Amino acid sequence: MAETAGPLESKEGSPREVDAYLFDCFEVKVRLGLLLKDGEKTRIQGLPFQALLVLLEEPGQVVSQETLQARLWNDKTFVNFDSSLRVAMRKLRDALEDSASDPRYIRTISGRGYQFIGQVTPVRLAPKKASVPAGGVPSPRPLSANLDSPPIDTAPRRRFLASLGTPLFRRISVGVLILAVLSIAAGVYYRHSVTASLVSDHDGVVDGGFANASGEDDFSGVLSPAFQVKLEESPYLRLIDESAFRRLVPDPSSANLEDELRACSTLKGKILLRGEIQNQQPGYLVQVKVWKCGSGRLLATQDNYASAQETVLTALNVVTEKLRRQLGEPETSLRRFNVPVTQATTSSLAALKAFTMGEESRRRGQISDAIPYYELAIKLDPQFALAYGRLGAIYIGFDNNSLGVQYYKKAFDLRARTTDRERLYITAHNDTYVTGDLPSSIRTYQVWLSIYPHDPVPMNNLAVEYLDIGEPQKALTLAEEATTWQPDSSMFQGTVAWTHLALGDYGTLSRLCSSSPQSVRDSELFRRVCLVNILVTNHGMLPFDLLRQASTEPVDDWLAEELGASYAYSGQLRKSGRYFSLAAHSTEHASNSLRGVGVRIDWATLEADLGFPQQAIRDATQAVALAPNDAYLQSFAALALARAGDIAHSETLARRSALQNSSSTIINSVILASANATIALSQHNPEEALRRLAAARPYDFCAATILAPSYYRGLIYMQKHQYAQAASEFQRVLEHRALRPQSPYISLSMLELGRAQALSGNAAEASRQFAELDGIWKDADSDFPPMRELRLYERELH
Repeated sequence: MAETAGPLESKEGSPREVDAYLFDCFEVKVRLGLLLKDGEKTRIQGLPFQALLVLLEEPGQVVSQETLQARLWNDKTFVNFDSSLRVAMRKLRDALEDSASDPRYIRTISGRGYQFIGQVTPVRLAPKKASVPAGGVPSPRPLSANLDSPPIDTAPRRRFLASLGTPLFRRISVGVLILAVLSIAAGVYYRHSVTASLVSDHDGVVDGGFANASGEDDFSGVLSPAFQVKLEESPYLRLIDESAFRRLVPDPSSANLEDELRACSTLKGKILLRGEIQNQQPGYLVQVKVWKCGSGRLLATQDNYASAQETVLTALNVVTEKLRRQLGEPETSLRRFNVPVTQATTSSLAALKAFTMGEESRRRGQISDAIPYYELAIKLDPQFALAYGRLGAIYIGFDNNSLGVQYYKKAFDLRARTTDRERLYITAHNDTYVTGDLPSSIRTYQVWLSIYPHDPVPMNNLAVEYLDIGEPQKALTLAEEATTWQPDSSMFQGTVAWTHLALGDYGTLSRLCSSSPQSVRDSELFRRVCLVNILVTNHGMLPFDLLRQASTEPVDDWLAEELGASYAYSGQLRKSGRYFSLAAHSTEHASNSLRGVGVRIDWATLEADLGFPQQAIRDATQAVALAPNDAYLQSFAALALARAGDIAHSETLARRSALQNSSSTIINSVILASANATIALSQHNPEEALRRLAAARPYDFCAATILAPSYYRGLIYMQKHQYAQAASEFQRVLEHRALRPQSPYISLSMLELGRAQALSGNAAEASRQFAELDGIWKDADSDFPPMRELRLYERELH
């Protein structure tokens, strides 16, 4: 169903002057807010529809970005206009099935604005002519003329009435028609006055949580998360980010109404929901009040009585359902998305209280402290799906994949005991972290987004999926749109920063790193992306204070590993190994041993590819012995050992890992494919090596491999003496260098690209490539094997 938007004031006068615009197969119903294609409704959201109206007012003219901003947002609206406008125009093009690169309707005028280039026909309302009697006073219009309805072609109807016969019959028929119209109008007015929606699906709704006025500690903070889950279940409501509200109102349970209304207005919310549980012996009253943020006026109250503690959650469910209906959610949506709260969360108040305490710790950033609360919640209710899901997310975040996968599997098994939204969340995470089926995960997020178009979580997570598989161009619009819904989210801002880094847009990223709020700059992902930006823009060097931070205890393991990769890129392996060792020790001291094992295996793979096979075999073997049952890490160890030449051990680990990761896209299509291709290459079977590595091509630039697969494929072509194909693969690495600007595989690809060009007879280009590499490796270790190869290739060239 098309989303509606209110009419915009036309520059030429009232919006009632134009009833519709026609172009190609489309019809734009101005007052109804509808977009029709061949007479059928086309889905379009409010802002894109309003942008279309602005462009249609002046077809062929360039409408500036400033004009669009002024027309679509008032000057008090707090949004990132540039980002929001790009998102709105993308959605408008999607609705019109138009293309920015080859436009039929909307052309982007770089640096200026947008232009509607199609042929437009405005359809104007016919002017209302008042009949003037002889005395010169207009006769009153019939009441039916006041109805706000589009003009109707009445000619067929007039012909039908004329055929009925006598004038008397015609007069009676017209009178009946007028009465019928008046009855319908009265009915519409009555229904509107009784069931008027308190919000539209574009209005911000702030959840102020539930206060405990019962005098019983059992209810302290317990109902808030259950209420939140039920509100989030609705595709209709646009909830404002809870964390943004909590920054303004840290403790809603003790805040007064004025503070919450002020926070609601600051966050551009239209209404504030405040819940409360009261003791009404012998039972409890569960109540929610709806307040208008701007005026502080009470708009509505919904309540339900619970006869005992055991029925409080059921009463909350009744109240929430009635509230959602009163807020304007359609009945079809309520029937489809209305899981009982005891099924969506838990029927145990004790388990819900433990879960609530875990949520509070997680919200404060005290992730480790949240674990025992979630564990207690599932001990009190072994069917508590959401609690298992939270534990899965925490342990995956700690790089403890084995434990994280166990909890996610349990959450997935219990997914029927959640709302549709949470079920999509659990399914997507199961696809990503348990089965590793990334195409399925992407499809799940796309379905989630189609059902919940206002939900920034699938927008952000889908962007992350695209970044993980090396397609940042698909991630940017999604990441930016997520921040338009939650501009204060440090997580979403981190994804935007990561996307700009992956696209090589260092100028925009530098501005974000310097101008973003401190709360965003302090967040882990955002801070780390900005550190990489410093490394890139300073040619692999860090300022002294950051270098000291990466070299002393306690160490930022991620920063140390990134610095280690940067030194490997420049050929300084002694420094590189020291930082990789620091990163591994740091995570192991922080009780995150599996993360440390992963760092050690990454280092062993680099040792193998940079010419130190014996050290690589030693380090990979020692690392995998620390995680003998982790099939995920064993797959990376299989690759490291294959690259180092330990074929027998590599094959053993690869077979074991393949059995336990049969659905994993990255493990099977990239990591094990690269290992098996290396094994075939070591057996002088390049054709088989190419066949085995073919599965990796769609994921050559995934985050897990720092650009290695295309480099490996280039080496295979070199063994086949197909130098043009080899050069193409090495060039692909260089074209995607922004994904990992300090990856050692960039400099290695430059070396082999120059070699392929020299063997193809392109001496000038080979010489240029070698000269650039000389600059990168100017401080390389004296025994750096690739440097010896470079000198050999240079001598052969001359």
